Amino acid sequence: MILEKFIEGEEYTVPVLGNGTQARPLMVIPRHIEKKTTLSCHIFEKVPQGKVELVESALDDKLDARLNGLAIKAYQALGCRDFARVDFRVDKKRKPYLIDINPLPSLAKDDSFALAAEALGWTYDEMILRILDCALKRMGIR
Repeated sequence: MILEKFIEGEEYTVPVLGNGTQARPLMVIPRHIEKKTTLSCHIFEKVPQGKVELVESALDDKLDARLNGLAIKAYQALGCRDFARVDFRVDKKRKPYLIDINPLPSLAKDDSFALAAEALGWTYDEMILRILDCALKRMGIR
């Protein structure tokens, strides 16, 4: 059994693409937090319309830069390759906590990696090709 202190606050996810020193964060994405339970809304199978009040994200440039930097450090320290998703909780004092790293995140078109790619102007196919290109470069295949 693992017991962990619950970090009450905001939740963010950072999709990362690349390898080694070439790895880069795509963007910091705030996750929806339900105000009453302080749980991330992605755990609910279906969120009742108008019955859930969400916590407002307080992402600013300083926190954005900090989360991007921490995501890359964690990604590199754990030897992640090609792409991953790094998740954080940020407490009320604005201190970030690494929650987890998913080294094989969902590539569903409605999930965070694809949504970040879309926000960057990439098509879904371009996103997949960029991930494959990272793997091919890592393997020395061109």
